[in-house]
Order: sequence, then structure tokens, then C-alpha cells
Amino acid sequence: GGRGRGDGALCGAVGLGGLVRWFGDLQRHFGWRLLVLIFVLLHLMNGFVRNLVGAAGMLPYLFRSYSMPAPLVLVFNSVLDSIWVMAPVIALATDVLPIGGFNKGELVCLALVQLMQVTAMVCCNGTYVKRVQGRERHAADLQTFVSFGIEAGALLGNVAVGAVVERLGPRSAWGIAALPAALVLGVSASGFFEESRVTEEELTTTRRGFWQHREVGALAMVLFASTLLTNSLTIGYGSLGANVVAYLVGFVFVLFCFAAVLSPRIAQVSVYSMLYQSAMLNVDGAMFYFYTDEMSAYAEGPHLSSYFYNGIRGPLFCAFALVGIYTYNRYMKEWTYRRVIVFGNLSYALVQVSTLIIVSRMNLRLGIPDSVFVLVHAALRSMTQQWTKMPFRVLFMFLCPPGMEATMYALLKGSSDLGNSVSDSLGGALLAALGCRPSGIDGESESFRHLPLALVVSGLTGLLVV
Repeated sequence: GGRGRGDGALCGAVGLGGLVRWFGDLQRHFGWRLLVLIFVLLHLMNGFVRNLVGAAGMLPYLFRSYSMPAPLVLVFNSVLDSIWVMAPVIALATDVLPIGGFNKGELVCLALVQLMQVTAMVCCNGTYVKRVQGRERHAADLQTFVSFGIEAGALLGNVAVGAVVERLGPRSAWGIAALPAALVLGVSASGFFEESRVTEEELTTTRRGFWQHREVGALAMVLFASTLLTNSLTIGYGSLGANVVAYLVGFVFVLFCFAAVLSPRIAQVSVYSMLYQSAMLNVDGAMFYFYTDEMSAYAEGPHLSSYFYNGIRGPLFCAFALVGIYTYNRYMKEWTYRRVIVFGNLSYALVQVSTLIIVSRMNLRLGIPDSVFVLVHAALRSMTQQWTKMPFRVLFMFLCPPGMEATMYALLKGSSDLGNSVSDSLGGALLAALGCRPSGIDGESESFRHLPLALVVSGLTGLLVV
């Protein structure tokens, strides 16, 4: 079916002149203020900052400094990731509880610092999704601009991490992130949301619309309550078992609510997105130690330096995310959603399973250096990962009813993020069950004995939902 075809598609922007024309088309259809807003709130905050200070950046090194075992790392990641599940509640507030007559700009300024990323993402997504209405032919191009910029920001964040960790330590990244955070406040307070003051009549109409679709607000609260309860149990009991049980119970309940309450068209997309994200069990906590353990910790490992892992591999990973977005926009956006989702998910699952080659050290027997394999694998993983994400990003835009763009988009995205948290939790349980508990300490070779089995299970569970 139609996929939001664009006359000024990125695929046609060959060379500097074509790229300038492509940006010109975006500016003409959506306005320069929206593009600047997306650049600051999404490209900088959710691209650069998130990759500088998050799980792809300094966070693993911070965990290593505490000698934290890989299963526990994934438990912490599941809790940290769950803040994104709160997005629908924040989005609901932006739609029905305007501050001073404005829905989004003021809310970003008043947000707590620790919620700035998710709040900025929600408000900016709601703004550009609303602007897509009536411009569906250019939706894929705008989504390409959004995703392309986020990955470009992530590339810069990864470039910075290697040098920052080695020279200044992992905690210094928080200070570097302060400037983009200040820019978010600046553009939010300067009218870049291009909002007009909401009148009492408009607010009444909006609230009436939400009341007519009150199941959306109810689902946002279900997601929020489930996340709050899950994290409370995890932190209160402090055990991996409590984390897994809480997430599974909450996930099944949310899954049932979405399937029962939403219209069949929206429910099919959201339920499949949740199932797919949760099925590919995350074992990256162990893989980080496998790649970066020193000789004294794991003599058989690749022993990659933090500069290589983040300063070379990280930027390459982000660069090929851009390649994935480009190839999707160039070759796949005319495909049916079913075709591109199946193709992307199969490709990504196969790349994931191929990690067995380096974990089993087969690459050395084949004469392939660790550094070469790691770079090639990172490039393929990043590219195929974008193939799995892009169709859902475009689909989510088209499933948002007028007047409820921020809440519905955040609800769909938040349910998908819940799947990510479940993936972290189940991945940590899998590693713990197999005795795969590396933490960066000396003499932990035994902790990697069953890592190949963990990778096989992770790949097979991912294929179950293709």
C-alpha cells in the first residue's frame, strides 16, 4: 500500500545540490521553525545526549566501575528504559492540560531535568505528527529527516564517548550534556512550537474528543501504573526474579488491555510491536564485557579498548544507521508494511545470530581479525535494525487521530518501549540462568562459557514473531 511517498525524497537527493533541494522541500512544506525544533529536541537530545550518557555511551563504563554483573546491568537498563513508557501520560497532559493556554512549549520548560529527554521527545513528536496531517505525501521524507538527524547526533555522541571516558571518566559526560539541555529550554521558550493560545472553546472541544476516546487516556494510565508498580517492586526487592515477574505480569496485562480496547487496526500494530520488541532478548550486557574485558579478566576475549569500542565501532554503528534509513527510503518505502517488516526482522535476527562467530572465536580460525569482524557486524546490525524500526515509525504517524496526535503517538511508542524493557529483563534472567555473570573482574572466563547458548536463544525467540 501507499507509504507516504514524497516528491523530494532523500533518495533523490544525490549530491549537495539535491540535498539542498530536499531540505528546501521540507522547509516549504513544514516550516523552518519545525525543522529547528526537531534538530534541538530530537537530534541533539535524543540523538547526541542519549548516546553520550546512555546505554550506548558512558553508562556501561559507569556500571563496570562498580563491578556490576551483566544480568544486573540489564535489570538497571530495564528500569532506566521504562521512563520512556511514561511518555503517554506526559503526552496526555500536553493535550488536555495546557499551561497558560499553550500545550507543549511551556511544559518542556517546566519539566524536571531527568525527564527532559522523554518530555522533549513527546512534545516534538506530537508537534510534527500534527503537521503531517494533510501532507501525507511528505510524511516519509519528514520521518527520514527526524531519524537521520537522531542517528547523526548519536554518531557524534559515540565519537565523543571514547575520548571522554578515557580522558575524563564516565561521569564527566553529564556536564557535556548540559549545553544541549539549555538549548532545549531556549527553543521551547522562544515559540518554536508555533502554538497559538488555546481558547476555552478549543480546549472544551479537545477534552470532549478525549472523552469520546477515553480508552486512549485509560491505556496511558495503565502503562504508567504498570511501569510505576514494576519499578517499585524491582527496587523494593532488589532481585532479578522480582524484576522478571513484575515485568511479565505487567506486560501481559498491558498487552491484553491494548488488544481489548483499541480498534483492531491500531491494536494489531501496537500488539505486534510490543511482542517483537520483547521477543528479541537483550544480552548486550554480557557482550559489552566480552568485547572490552582486559587480558586479566578474560584472556580469550577480543580486549577492545574503550576508544575502539566507542570511538570507532560506535560512530560506524551510527553511520550505518543512516545507511539503513537511506536504503529504507530508497528501496522499501513503496513495499507493503508486511513485506518490509518481515524482511527487516528476518535480516536483523540473522545478523544477531551471526554474533556466534566471534563468541565461539571461529572468526580467528577463519583468519578474520576481531576488529574487522566487530566493525562489519556492527555495520550490518545497525543497518538492519533501522529496517525493523522505520515502518513502525511511519505507521504510528498514520494511526494518530486529529487532535490526539501527541497522546496516541506516545501511546504507540510507549507500548513499544515497554517491549524493550521486557527484553532487557528477560535477557538478564537468561544470562543469570546460564551462569553468564561477567562484571569486569579478574579471572571471569567461566562466566562466558554459556554465552553462545544465550545468543542462540535470543535469536530464536526473535524469529518466533517474524
